[in-house]
Amino acid sequence: MRTLAAVALALTLSACSGASIDEAYGLPDPFEWTYFHGEPADVVAALDDSFNQTGIRVESIRNEQEGVVMTISSASGRADFSQILVQPTDVEDYSARAQIYPQRDPLPRWLETQVSGRI
Repeated sequence: MRTLAAVALALTLSACSGASIDEAYGLPDPFEWTYFHGEPADVVAALDDSFNQTGIRVESIRNEQEGVVMTISSASGRADFSQILVQPTDVEDYSARAQIYPQRDPLPRWLETQVSGRI
């Protein structure tokens, strides 16, 4: 019962502070990475679908040493970034992680939500 109360408190505090789910669950590097349950290829496909539906054009998807790098251009101005890095992770319960590249920021909440709903 205490565990349930602790989780409820963590989620409540994260909602009040604007923290992400990653931060509430204590994932490593929540200020640099967004974690996903799908495989990296699934995350890339979900990002591609999300961008297509929001008017953001994917210019390239390429494999680099550090992972898959997606380069985008936004005609609508919705995205204030131009690249995303997706790579596998060994963090418990997660298979992939993504970040704005090369700034090392987590994905915006709107994009995290859309991708999570697609994988």
